Amino acid sequence: MKQTDTAPFITAGTTSPFYARKEFTLSAVPDYAEAMVCGLGQFAFYVNGKKVGDHVLDPAWTDYKKRVCFVKFEITPYLQKGKNVLAAEVGNGWYLADRSFGYFFHFPSFLPQNPNGYRPFDRELVLSVWVEMTFSHGETYRIETDCSWKTAPHPVTHTNCYGSEMIDHRKQIPGWNLPKIPAGTWQNAAIAASSQELSALAAPTIIPPIRVLRSLPGTFLYQKEGKSVYDFGTNCAGMLSLRVRGKRGEEITVRPAEKLGADGLPDQMADGWIPIDVKEVLIPGENDTFETFSQTFTYVGARYLAVSAPPEDVAWVRLDAISSAIEDAGTFSCDDRRYEEVLTLIKTAMESNLQSVHTDCPTIERFAWQEVNHLLAPSVMFLKQVRPHWEKFLTDLRDAQLTKEDHFHDGKGGEYYPGAGLVPSQAPCYDPNVLPIPGLGDFYNAPGWGSSILLGTRWHYLFGVSKEPG
Repeated sequence: MKQTDTAPFITAGTTSPFYARKEFTLSAVPDYAEAMVCGLGQFAFYVNGKKVGDHVLDPAWTDYKKRVCFVKFEITPYLQKGKNVLAAEVGNGWYLADRSFGYFFHFPSFLPQNPNGYRPFDRELVLSVWVEMTFSHGETYRIETDCSWKTAPHPVTHTNCYGSEMIDHRKQIPGWNLPKIPAGTWQNAAIAASSQELSALAAPTIIPPIRVLRSLPGTFLYQKEGKSVYDFGTNCAGMLSLRVRGKRGEEITVRPAEKLGADGLPDQMADGWIPIDVKEVLIPGENDTFETFSQTFTYVGARYLAVSAPPEDVAWVRLDAISSAIEDAGTFSCDDRRYEEVLTLIKTAMESNLQSVHTDCPTIERFAWQEVNHLLAPSVMFLKQVRPHWEKFLTDLRDAQLTKEDHFHDGKGGEYYPGAGLVPSQAPCYDPNVLPIPGLGDFYNAPGWGSSILLGTRWHYLFGVSKEPG
């Protein structure tokens, strides 16, 4: 299968997450089979009920007007003789951000509001899959997304790229990804209006996938003001899972935070800035039955958690720490354990921000500010094998470099043209702050940031990360 192959992008015609599936029958198991998958904004892929690979939050974030990344999976071990099913679940991410639920970055009221803020890349979520199978006698068989695929609404009814999700277990469809006809209301997919445009932007993923590094169980601290408070023991970026019980249809609200407030509850206020209203809303599908709820399309930055349920109704809580899969490049040890503890703090912070972009923080902005790619480059490169990461970040910068036609609103009813060749301070840039902010300056055209296209490349070269390891 060629990386340049494409299949139509299909849609359920919705701005909310959806399931998709395709049944087929095999007379024999193929010798080799692989799939190329792209679900925008985020997806997970399954064959015969089993999640393929150990990735989370595929595909990598990009400027979706310039590049959309497909992820390759070998699926030979997942296939069987007889009935099979390909299945995927697709959520919003940055492609079509859900700004109606939970926190979404915005300027605080004491600053002028940005007339060039986030704009959705599409009017519906989309999915493209193609599978190619090779048999011992030389025959090949291909399956791809088309209108014969079936779609259904997902129990995640809201998902926000800053960490909020609403999960309604009343909408679960048991067996949705198994090779049998599931319950629920299923409709034929439609070819997305943007299919041809997106197919022309198809590109392979060059950055390692995001994976779970470790699982942190939450330790119960106390109950206060009707909330059960838990501590994961360290601050990091991760995906939440909880096993809780309640009444069918009643909401259980979960709030993560990096610190505790004076009242002993998780404090989401970014001091001097804005409150970070990140929340998980869990809706049980049964009465008084423990059910497991897990984030699917987003993640949080947190150490503490407050659950609006008594501790006897919370079996456990867990934070799965995530990062783009990175091997260590170096080690450090010292007789004074304090230095090793400092290194652990630094590595955890690095891992929390090395996702599919190099984020500035896991909470407030989650933007790909570019100065870190040269200012922090030697620190990261002494510790981690990041050759493909810097290739991805530098590719994002090249995609972001402006042409003379690129323009923005000037906030006064006119248009503003920054000029050809400008390298913006963020790449990909989802919230272009192109106009100077009184007292703070111009965040879009900051030389110390955009110069990463040269200085980041220099560090990439000096550390030899442009070559294969060894």
